Amino acid sequence: MSATLEITCPKCGKDFKVPAEFAGKTIRCKNCQTAFQVPPAGGGPARPVAARPAGAKPAAPVAARPAAPVAAKPPAADAPIPFKADDPPPENKSRDVDDDDETNPYGVIKESDVPRCPFCAKELDPPDAKICLNCGFSLLGRRRHETKQVYETSGGDYFMHWLPGIGAAIFILILIAFDTTLWIKANEWLGPILETGDKDTLTNLPKYYVKPWCCPLWVTIFFTVIVLKAGRVVVRRLITNWKPEEMKKVE
Repeated sequence: MSATLEITCPKCGKDFKVPAEFAGKTIRCKNCQTAFQVPPAGGGPARPVAARPAGAKPAAPVAARPAAPVAAKPPAADAPIPFKADDPPPENKSRDVDDDDETNPYGVIKESDVPRCPFCAKELDPPDAKICLNCGFSLLGRRRHETKQVYETSGGDYFMHWLPGIGAAIFILILIAFDTTLWIKANEWLGPILETGDKDTLTNLPKYYVKPWCCPLWVTIFFTVIVLKAGRVVVRRLITNWKPEEMKKVE
């Protein structure tokens, strides 16, 4: 149990006890509200504290004189150079449970099972369509069909496209007919021109400077080269590329 001191208020004379550690300290009487100093143990009676006169101003605190700055001692030549430590990494702020954002903002949301084009993502109409009407993507060939604006091909366009092939075919027929006729009529047409006027003693046939069949042979070789070139035109215009080229519209 802590020691106590019995003291008496110097003004109203009321007795009361205070802890021993209050000795020498100023307290206030609970009865008359008089401030007085607690006497030490075995000391004299308590003395009231003199009240501060009205209007008196407290003494201004004495400003402390700043100490003179001390010059920093230069580091030794072989001393390590101090460096500024890196700032600590910022603490990760914990995510508020009540935030409006979802824990996983990314996800696949199923909207509908309507078939869509894998190229433009438009709905297929009808659902079993093989070609997308919006972008021209083929679901069978897995490629996109390009669209272009062209002029309509008329019958005159076909005729003008086929005309070189038809002309080349007629020209080939004329060459074949002429070459065939030349082989048949070579002796009759060229014989009198190529005869020397003498006759062979064994066969009694006329002699020629050049045999009449040599001329049709050279004509056939020459016509063959022409027919091959003209035949390519016939095949290209009438067989392999029989459709005329489409004419694009200029915007």
